[in-house]
Formats: sequence, C-alpha cells, structure tokens
Amino acid sequence: DLGVNASLIRSESAGANTYHLVITAQDTGAASAFVADGTGLSGGTTPDFTVYSPRTGQDAIVEFGGEGGLQVHSSTNTFTDILDGVDVTARKTHAEGDSTQVTIARDEEGLAKRVTEFVDRFNAVIEFKNSQFSFDADVGGRPVLMGSSTLISITSQIRSKLLGPVAGLSDATFTTLAGVGITAGSDGTLSFDEGKFSESLEEDYDGVANLFRANAGFDTAGVEWLQAPDGLDLGNRSFELIVTQAAARATLTGSEIDLGAGFVVDATNDTFQISVDGVRSEDVKLAHGTYTNGTKLAQAIVAAVDQSEELGALGIRASWVPGSGTTGALELSTTKYGSASSMQLLNAGTDFGTDFGFGSVMNVKAEGVDVAGTIAGITASGNGRVLKLDDDVEELGGLSFRVTSDGTTIPTTITANFTEGVGRSATRDLLRITDTADGTLARMESSIQSLLDQYARDLVLKQEQLEVRRARLERRFAGLESTLGNFQGQSQFLAAQLGSLSGNNR
Repeated sequence: DLGVNASLIRSESAGANTYHLVITAQDTGAASAFVADGTGLSGGTTPDFTVYSPRTGQDAIVEFGGEGGLQVHSSTNTFTDILDGVDVTARKTHAEGDSTQVTIARDEEGLAKRVTEFVDRFNAVIEFKNSQFSFDADVGGRPVLMGSSTLISITSQIRSKLLGPVAGLSDATFTTLAGVGITAGSDGTLSFDEGKFSESLEEDYDGVANLFRANAGFDTAGVEWLQAPDGLDLGNRSFELIVTQAAARATLTGSEIDLGAGFVVDATNDTFQISVDGVRSEDVKLAHGTYTNGTKLAQAIVAAVDQSEELGALGIRASWVPGSGTTGALELSTTKYGSASSMQLLNAGTDFGTDFGFGSVMNVKAEGVDVAGTIAGITASGNGRVLKLDDDVEELGGLSFRVTSDGTTIPTTITANFTEGVGRSATRDLLRITDTADGTLARMESSIQSLLDQYARDLVLKQEQLEVRRARLERRFAGLESTLGNFQGQSQFLAAQLGSLSGNNR
C-alpha cells in the first residue's frame, strides 16, 4: 500500500545474470515522489539506489499563452482544468519557441440534440394532457383526469411561458422560440426545425442562447453574475453593485535585483521554506544555474514550490516586475484571492532572502483581501472575489457576483441588467407546481386527501347510524314476532273454543 511497484531487471552491466531491483511509483507527477533507502538491511547485498541516477517524478507543465505564460501543472499528461469543458492531452514537449494553438468550436450538433430532447419532453406532457381529454367510446371508461381544471391550468401556464415573448429581449435578434425554429401545432405540441435553428446560431449565437438561459449584462467590465435564488424572477430586473474594495491575493514583493551579470543559484542561496494558506513546507530547493531572464527565475521558484509534498495542491504565482535596464523585482502571490489566502517566506539556513530581494519581507505574513460592497443597496458578504447577499435576505438572498476588476477605481458602481430565458422561467414555474410543501400538485393532493378523509368519516358515521337503525329494527322485529306468536296462540285457542261450541250444539 505504499504506492510503488518493484521489479527485478536482468542486465549484463556487472556480469552475466546480474539483477537490479527497480522501484517505480504507481502514479505519475511530482506528488508521487518517494525515497528508497537500502541501508539497515541484514544479509545479502545492500541495494544502492543512487548508482544509476534516480529519476524524480515530475508534473506535466503547460505554459498557457506561450513561452513564459501562465503555468498549469498536471500529475498526468492530461489537463482537465485549463478551460471549462476542455481536456488537453500533451503528447510531447515543445522545442523552445514553439507552441500549439487550440481552437474551441461550438458543438452545434450537441446543442440541436439537447433542444430535441427539450421538445420531446414538452410534447410528452402535452400528449398526456390531450389523452386525458379524449374519450374513446369503443374502449369505454373515462380518463382519470378528464375535465381537471388543474391539468388545464398547468399545461396552459407552461405553454404560455415557453411560446410567448421572452422578458427583456424586446430589442434582441430573437424574442421567441418560434424565431429559432421551435413552433407549436394545432394540438399544442412543438415541432423543431433543426435547419432554421442552425441558421439562427450562425446569425447570433448569444441571441439564441439568451432565449433559453438567464443572462446579466453590465454597464462596466470586471464583474460576472454567479447565482440567484431559484424563486427570483429576473426578467427585466436591474441591480446596482457598489464595489468599495477589490479582492486581492496574498502578495510579497522583493526589492530590485540585477541580472546583468547573471544571477547564480547555488548551495548558498537555493533553499527556503514557505507557508501557503497556513500549510508550511519543508525545505524547498531551487534548481541550480545562472539566470539572465527574470521570468525564468520566477518560474524556477514556482516549480520548486510545486514539488513540495506538504503543500500538495497549494501553489503560488511568481512574476518578474521589470525595473530599469537589467534590474527588476520578484513578486510572489497565492493563487487564491481573499482573506483565506496567506503566504509567508521562512529562512532555511541560506542567503535566499537576501540574494533574491526578499530580506525585508522574510517571516512577514502576507494576507489576501476579500471583495467588499453592496448589492441593491444591501451590504453583501465578500469571500475572495465573490460578493454575495446572505441567504436570509428577503427575496434576494443568495444573489451573488464575481468581481474581477483590479480595483484601480474604487468605489466602482456597476449596474447589472437581467434577462430571463425560458429555461429558468419555466423551471421556476415547474418548481412552484411540483413543490412538495406548497406546490400546485401538493395542494391538489391535499385537497383530494381531505375529501377522501371526509368521505371516510362520513362512511363511519353512516355505518354507526345504520347499526343503530338495524338494532332498532331488530328489536321491533322481535316485538312483532312475539306479538304474532301471541296472536297465533290466541287464534288457536279461539279455534279450539269455536270447535267445542260447534260440537255441543249438535
């Protein structure tokens, strides 16, 4: 369970039938690093794992934006987090100066498939409704929901929401689904013209997308809409954001150093320790060499920190801030924004701090800053770059934005103008219909259950009344039988007396 594999490899390097013990990490990447030590074993030959130049595990690295660009690491050759929805697999390393251009194309076929599924599901609802309002005399029997006003109301509500003009898009290229090839027939079902849909995508992709999705437009760059309460109607709504403080990473900036004669990294200045977000590394060692390029020197620091097992996925950013001529300063920052991010450089027995310009900030803890401001006049909570109204705020609780502005102009006032596509609008209506506590169907079910309970109580009452009546009738019947018996006895007595009188008269 140590995460390594062991093999015996035969070679002729030290004579015939010589075997070497080879230990290899099961996983790739810098995080799979391990140390093998053969000392302390008793008997046999002590393995020396340093003879054949052990190879350290390393991450695959992509420089996004070309050489010297933003570094992205992966423990495998596949990168899944460079761009949302895009996986990039590295097959080989680039020669210096080379790069690869990645072009992202729209999956129109996939979009058409999703719209087809949407139309089919809508039609299934309409067809069910239609089946409940048609009576087949040959089959006999009445559909369970025939004449249900609730079913009529639900389907009418959904149809009007999907087929009517989308709120807030009056000046857009497309304002209804019919404009992009989704039309209704006489029976209420939808049909989908894939050719027209494709043409609409070519004409105005965002215009088509906004028919289906909620979207926010801003009068100022530097902000993104993240989330809104499910029940909040965003159609034609506007909200004002006032950013009073921009988010910042924890940052340490060194004093200027000169690379003109070549900056030498050797055993005298190659080691330091670093704490990132409260996690402290062991000794971090830089690759030895002579650096004349500040960006390369910054990249060497990042690469060394990324090798730290203690920090794991916690990394840093490093950049070279050019000065005059061959001088400049190194700037280190955390990858995360906000007060949860922190960084501290710590001495490890070398001249790293002095030589690299960090002497005055060694052992100084730098902390990030959360964004601050208001949304719709209400003080919002900041978490990194996210500005959010607390969940308990009436109606607007959970409304949140990501503020990407660098804060050069503070305070900044930004207006968010919303449109609400049929997707969010219909979803909100469906939630109201299907809400298990207070939805249309829940209230209908509760009403029916109340009727059933009332009928059950009425049946019990009727049964009790019938029991009382039955007992009374039984008593009356018993009395009638008794009276009838008396009458029969008297009749027999009278008959005997009459018979006796008749005999005496003869």
